[in-house]
Amino acid sequence: MAPRSTVQRSREHPVPGSVSAGVVSLPLAPLEDAELLRQLGEGRPAAFRELFDRYARLLRGLLVRMLGVDSEIDDLVQESLIVVVKRSSTVRDPRAFRSFVYSVGVRVARNELRRRAVRRWVPWDEDVASVRSVAAHDPVLTQTVRHIYQTLDRLGPDLRVAFVLRFVEGRELTEAAALSGTSLATFKRRLSRATERFELLASRDPVLARWIEERRQP
Repeated sequence: MAPRSTVQRSREHPVPGSVSAGVVSLPLAPLEDAELLRQLGEGRPAAFRELFDRYARLLRGLLVRMLGVDSEIDDLVQESLIVVVKRSSTVRDPRAFRSFVYSVGVRVARNELRRRAVRRWVPWDEDVASVRSVAAHDPVLTQTVRHIYQTLDRLGPDLRVAFVLRFVEGRELTEAAALSGTSLATFKRRLSRATERFELLASRDPVLARWIEERRQP
């Protein structure tokens, strides 16, 4: 009898077309968000791994831009993903899942900013390795990044979130307001105050004042 061709797939779907004799292993297809949500609701460990693979990088980028890179970022990514799992049942439309994950990251960042505000009597850590890693090859840029985050630290959590969503993340106003959990009018007020405050503080900082002036030059 001629050997039978077999295709092994984890989901056991047939492969269209012909295959050569023997066994062929095909990679798992990524879950659609609707299926991912269902499996998260069922508490399947594989669903959490899929969630991490799909969204950890997005969350990390958001948190870095909100907070600056430091040793706590990976923990905050994990915290965000845990919140996503716990609240996944509240997502009614799978098409909104990505925005939901993003909004969780914004809330985690805001909470972290509030925790940091409580600890502000502690001197800013000049030894944060991440600040050096941002641009270790460029001391001027490294110094500028350090001063930017020192200035952002003085905005307060709500103003900082508004500033970063709009000017660092580049979010449209309506979307940024939704992600921050406020009305558009409230978000605009916060953004206006944040912009005024940042520009005032930056103008008093020799490093940032020089940086802003250089950016204005054609």
